[in-house]
Amino acid sequence: MGGIDVSQYITVFPDNATDKSVTYEISSSDSKYATVSSSGIVTAKSINGSFTVKVKSVSNPEVVATINMEAYTTLTGISKLNDMVIEGQN
Repeated sequence: MGGIDVSQYITVFPDNATDKSVTYEISSSDSKYATVSSSGIVTAKSINGSFTVKVKSVSNPEVVATINMEAYTTLTGISKLNDMVIEGQN
């Protein structure tokens, strides 16, 4: 599986913000289910489970969005991702 690009669902406000860069992370306890790249590509591993991706503002790390996701393996052994719910805080 190539992964899901969660960066396409993230919008940094205000529009005139001088630094719109963000970081992506999965907690170490959730890393058994998936990985996330520095560009926001989430890739499932072969263990079923729910996990959270945190998206943090670089200029203000207290501004966080969380993306709740689920990884599962199909009967054919292919790892999949679903159930994306995004919650933001500003």
